Amino acid sequence: MICVHDDCSTTHETVAPETIEEPAMQTLSEAPSTDNDRPEPRTTRGVLTFFAAAVVGSAALAAVGLAPRSGQEADITATTKAANDARRAVATTRPSRDGAAYELRLPGSTAPLQVTVLHARTNGYLKAFHADIGDHVRAGQVLAEIESPETDQQLREASATLARNRADLVLATQRLSRIQALWDRQAANRSELDDLTAQHNAATAAVRVSEAVVSRLETEQSYQKVVAPFDGVVSRRNVELGSLVTAGSSAGVTPLFRLEQDNVLKVLIDVPQSAAPAVSAGQTVRVEIREFPGRRFDGKVVRTAGSIDPNTRTLRTEIHLPNPEGKLLAGLYANVHLPVQDPRNPWRIPAAALVVDANGTQVVTIDATNVAHRAPVTLGRDFGRDIEVTAGLTGTEHLVVSPRDDLRDGDRVDVR
Repeated sequence: MICVHDDCSTTHETVAPETIEEPAMQTLSEAPSTDNDRPEPRTTRGVLTFFAAAVVGSAALAAVGLAPRSGQEADITATTKAANDARRAVATTRPSRDGAAYELRLPGSTAPLQVTVLHARTNGYLKAFHADIGDHVRAGQVLAEIESPETDQQLREASATLARNRADLVLATQRLSRIQALWDRQAANRSELDDLTAQHNAATAAVRVSEAVVSRLETEQSYQKVVAPFDGVVSRRNVELGSLVTAGSSAGVTPLFRLEQDNVLKVLIDVPQSAAPAVSAGQTVRVEIREFPGRRFDGKVVRTAGSIDPNTRTLRTEIHLPNPEGKLLAGLYANVHLPVQDPRNPWRIPAAALVVDANGTQVVTIDATNVAHRAPVTLGRDFGRDIEVTAGLTGTEHLVVSPRDDLRDGDRVDVR
């Protein structure tokens, strides 16, 4: 078809549309002629097709982009739910009691039951010694002999004086007896009797003085033999044969021997103030010494200081440890296992059940409806994995083990 317009000289040529088959099988010439039945241009169809394709493509792209996002949201939802479930899941425990008795382990050291340093009581030279370092001796055993010529000479002189005074006493006694007989027969006067009586008394006194001097010198001479005052072991010898020995125990005088009683050792420990009231004399303890692995020695508390040291807040306690075989040495480091009866009878909980924050030391308890509550507690001794609680628990609580930091009062949990 060629259409000519008055306002333009341009001629447009269009292609006739394809024949459209009508349901009534009418021809194009028989159909009524209207503007709506005018054939649609091909350019309009292309535009529509383009926009339809764009819409379909956008929908496809949107579907492709939304599918992964939908999957991610599902994963996030599942992860959040799992995290919430994990946060709500808790494990619980109950407070326990091991009884009011427990064992306190304290450090100590062994020491001789008695220690003495032996000095000379007489001057002289060391003539011989019969004991050396490490020798076990008995009470009364001679450890050394001191040669003291001056003392021996003084003793001989005192003995001679005593013999002379005794002879004078015998003569005075005889003369007094004769004059007494004459006085009885009235053959002697009173003055002679009085003189002889005075001579007799003086001779008696002289004998007594001489006897005292001899006794003193004999005692001093006995100090020439140094003897052990008790059973023990010689731990030190400071003299050699021929050494000059000086009597006395002043700072400038060298002692002869050091003797330690080792058949019973004592162990000194310092008991903390919290356990001091439970310690008493006669109490049995066990002592461990690392030089004897696997062995425990039984000892007994014999005495305490009776007061707390204000500097250390401890009670000094003495323990006696039998050592009949002498295998234990003085000065060894020891661990003393002291059984203690605690009158408070505290509870024990796992250390993982504690919560320490700005509000203090607390535990998280679970009630019958599985609701969490925080409760303050007072702690006692720390046993490592377990901790002692002296106040704040009744023993019926269900405690959360390793509670989360974000677990607050009133949160509902799942007990597993």
